[in-house]
Formats: sequence, C-alpha cells, structure tokens
Amino acid sequence: MTWLQGIAILLGNVATRAFHNSWDRLVPPKCHPNTQCHPNIQCHPNTQVAAIQEILDWLDDPESAELVMWLHGARGVGKSAIVLTIAQLLCEQGRLSGSFFFPSGSTPGKDDERKLAPTLAYQLSKFLPETRAHIATAVLNDHAIFDLALLSQVQDLLIDPLQIASDAVSSPPNASPRLFIVDGLAECHTEDVQYYILQVFAAAVESMQHRLPQRILIASRSDIHHLTGFNELDTVICRRLPLDTDYHPDRRFLQDNFAKIRGEHRNTRKLTWLRCPCSNTSP
Repeated sequence: MTWLQGIAILLGNVATRAFHNSWDRLVPPKCHPNTQCHPNIQCHPNTQVAAIQEILDWLDDPESAELVMWLHGARGVGKSAIVLTIAQLLCEQGRLSGSFFFPSGSTPGKDDERKLAPTLAYQLSKFLPETRAHIATAVLNDHAIFDLALLSQVQDLLIDPLQIASDAVSSPPNASPRLFIVDGLAECHTEDVQYYILQVFAAAVESMQHRLPQRILIASRSDIHHLTGFNELDTVICRRLPLDTDYHPDRRFLQDNFAKIRGEHRNTRKLTWLRCPCSNTSP
C-alpha cells in the first residue's frame, strides 16, 4: 500500500468540521481588523488586539521556555475569535501545524475526542509535507491505531513523524516554533477527558523541542476543573492568558459604544452626562 492509501484511511477518521477553515466557520467569530487577519474576520475594535499580539509575541520568541499557552475566559468574551485569527495568520505564514475546534452550542460526544489526534495529524501532513509519509506509515502499520489511547495516537501520529521529518527539513537555528491549536476544550465530553487531553499535549510539546519545535495554544472557559488542571502544569512551560481579567473586553465594548452614541447623536451637547458605567472617565 502507498502513503496515499494511508492518508485516505486517516481521512476517514478525521473531524473535518473541526478545522479552522471548515464550512462550520464560514461565518466566523469576529476579530479585530487591525490584526491583518482574513478580511472576513473582524471583531469589536480594541477588544482583542492586545491578546492577539501577546500570543504572536510568545510564539515569535524561540527562546521562551513556555511551550503551552492557555487562553481562558468566560463564555462570549472572544476566545474563539482570537484563536481563529491566530490560526488564519499562521496558516498563511506556513506555521500552523494543526487546529481542532470543539463544537459549541451542542453536546459533543466521544466521537469528537477520538478524532482529535487524527484530525491534527491529517493537517500536519498537509501543512508540513515532510511528515506525510511517516504519518501514513503509522496508519498502515497499525489499522487499530484509531482505537488506541490518545497518548499512543499522539506519539505515533504526531511526535514520531515530526522527529523523523526534522532530519529532512532545513530550518535556521532558533527558528520560530510552529503551533497546534485546540479551541473549546471545555466543550469536551467530561472533565476527566479534558484533563487527560491537557496532560497528553503538555507532555507532547515538551518532547517536540528538536529541529522542528512545536507549541500549543489551548482555549477554554475558566472553569474550576481547567484551573485545577493548568495549575498542576509546570509554570515554567505554561503561560496563562486570562482574557476576561487582563483585557476587559466588556469594558472596552461599553466604552467604545458610549463614545459612538455621543459622537453620532444629533444633539451631542445634551449627552455630556453620558459616561461609561465601568470607568471613571468619559468614553
């Protein structure tokens, strides 16, 4: 069997709706236009620019020991918009290794969890062709691979192909790392599975620091089980980015919209009393 057959078998176990550019994201969450992202991706001005820039700065620092970033916040503060923008930017730059967006607004089942590693592996084979034959070989050598534990799948489908392919890829010293993205971890089936996924990928990126270094961005709500899981990670390798406390998206939203009302109202002078309730200054 050829590697094409191996990739075809892999594709049969992939959640295509979890891609950052899948049909499910045809109308994506809106992100800021000044981030030079896809023209169809926009969000409320000044809400997520700083968070996006911090993620990009972290990724562009090859000397950073922080291999995992946890972007977290309450539902609706813009996590998915930020992550989608990052995925689009890195895809265009050839630095995205793979992304998985757990579906929201529904009840995800075990099928989504079981397809996590195959979905990332399929994208890796596409975005980094040097890994393609090795990923296909892993599938052809063990047709039961999709029934194995996540730890085994990540090792066989992601870590080993990346390590083997690193010998065939010429990259300059201190090259910027590539990125895996997992969005909506809190939508996963059970808390135990969420914590297991976190543990597996935190360990995986630690083992990927060779000539093709990888990092992972995980986005989720700030639920207590996630706090517990991330607090158990070595703080040396994990950076936390609390969107709802560091960047105050709701405050920015109110400030900008009160300013817009004042600017557009035909009798502005009568609105001099209008101040943003979340700030001591005029909007």
